[in-house]
Amino acid sequence: RDLISTDIRILPRTAQSIRLESLGFPPHIRSEIEQAAGFSSGLILVCGPTSSGKSTTIAGCFAAHADRFGETRRRISIEDPIERLLPGVIQINVPTHLDADKRCQLIEAAVKRHDPDAIFVGEIRDRPSGGLAVSAAISGHLVFSTVHATNTILGYHAVTNFVPQDRRA
Repeated sequence: RDLISTDIRILPRTAQSIRLESLGFPPHIRSEIEQAAGFSSGLILVCGPTSSGKSTTIAGCFAAHADRFGETRRRISIEDPIERLLPGVIQINVPTHLDADKRCQLIEAAVKRHDPDAIFVGEIRDRPSGGLAVSAAISGHLVFSTVHATNTILGYHAVTNFVPQDRRA
């Protein structure tokens, strides 16, 4: 017998900033997140189970980045699908009709054309997305991404398993 599962996520289609202070982080944690959002390069991962607020936290990071740098920095997101509209962010919906390697090659080329300072890779869930996130981070971009993991140690291991050997620093 075949079982079918359906998940519907209803999110607002209006472009609005997510404020980190509205997400309930303790002040010292919020301060650390805001500081990280001000870095010029690196990879910032948000780990957690499905529907735990990972992408919402990244949206808050992008708002903190915008607060700090305003229009002097370019922000881009690469998502499958785009979950919420983010003001001031160029958002790319991942084409699903191509295989994963071709999708990431196409996206990498599109990202380079936009020359972003901050990049949101919607989720690291396979080798192409892991390679894209790490490649962008080690080439001087600030990259935010999510990974499904119950803690940061497992998140780190998941990402290292998804990153091709030739893209590891």
